[in-house]
Amino acid sequence: PISGPAAQALLRSGEAVRVALDAADAAKECARLRGELTKLTQQLAGLRGKLSNAGFLAKAPPTVVESERAKERDWGEKLARLERQLGELGC
Repeated sequence: PISGPAAQALLRSGEAVRVALDAADAAKECARLRGELTKLTQQLAGLRGKLSNAGFLAKAPPTVVESERAKERDWGEKLARLERQLGELGC
């Protein structure tokens, strides 16, 4: 196991890979993750706004609504993963 700051990537297989980072790399990884978190938070807020719009829900085909709800779940999970990674890095 890796101790100290580490970057984490999720492979298509679902397996997580961790790579040890020195202090400079950890700072860069923190900045990258914060940027990704900010962008995802904004996108998720927009999506949740769409899903709370009664007009959208009434007019959109059910398959589109379900697709948007699935996207919301996926993005919520990714957001939680990013927050966890930031915590693990001590950002």
